[in-house]
Amino acid sequence: MDNNPKVIVLASHCILNPNSKVRGSKLPVSTFIPLINKILSTEAGIYQIPCPEQTQLGCNRWGQSKEQYDNPFYRKHCRKIASTIISELIEYSKNDYKILFLLGIKGSPSCGIEHTYSAQWGGEISSGVEPGSFSAGSGVFMEELREKLKYSHLAIPMFDVDESDIEGTIIKLTELL
Repeated sequence: MDNNPKVIVLASHCILNPNSKVRGSKLPVSTFIPLINKILSTEAGIYQIPCPEQTQLGCNRWGQSKEQYDNPFYRKHCRKIASTIISELIEYSKNDYKILFLLGIKGSPSCGIEHTYSAQWGGEISSGVEPGSFSAGSGVFMEELREKLKYSHLAIPMFDVDESDIEGTIIKLTELL
């Protein structure tokens, strides 16, 4: 008899592997340890969502805005990843696992849930650009994943991890555990 709790939390890739973030924006690996420990203390499993930016553009990519990622090619890439995730979640659900929630990254142009990064960029890098800003709305990948979840009748609460306020995120997360 299996006595392990059948509980899973979905986490954006960089929560478990900050090395996947755009060069120069990496946080110390230790940043997320209190958050990860809180989840593991409940004996929930953590499903690491693939990073669509890393799998599309690799380690040497530039930071981009939602507007730059919002194109048919990147959306197709995101839908492909989302389809695989949905297949796994359906399998877990059929086997009585409970998916507690999904953690996105506040301000990510791909994995933001409630806030993304917005800027009207394009052209030569050397031409200089105005900085973008956080704006309300989801990142491209989370929009595609949310659509696949809806189509598959999987209701999973989703919220942002605020990298500048991990303790606040843990308080919010505690309410859901």
